[in-house]
Amino acid sequence: MEILEGVTKAFGARYTLSYEEGYPACVNDPKMAAMVAACVNSEVDESIPVLATQTMGGEDMAYFLQRVPGCYFFLGSSNGEKGLNHPHHSPRFDFDEEALPLGVELFTRVVERYFELR
Repeated sequence: MEILEGVTKAFGARYTLSYEEGYPACVNDPKMAAMVAACVNSEVDESIPVLATQTMGGEDMAYFLQRVPGCYFFLGSSNGEKGLNHPHHSPRFDFDEEALPLGVELFTRVVERYFELR
């Protein structure tokens, strides 16, 4: 605010500031994230890299994670060799359907592991 006030005052201008808060940060529960990573590495395919990726994207999942411990993760379904590597909001977006069986397997293992630990 001080910078905004100083700049407008220096130029003899006025301002009205209207700020709308966006989505909250999407923060995974550490225990749930470790459980998902363990499922990927030990039960699905140990050759799949588990990356600690941080993005600035807004996501509705952030609201769920404020109330219930969880883990939001990316399956990864792009394939540059097939030309399937455009961003999600691109009109050219498509994904490699060969990732779907892996996604089903991973989600199944995560649910099984979750109920084993309860």
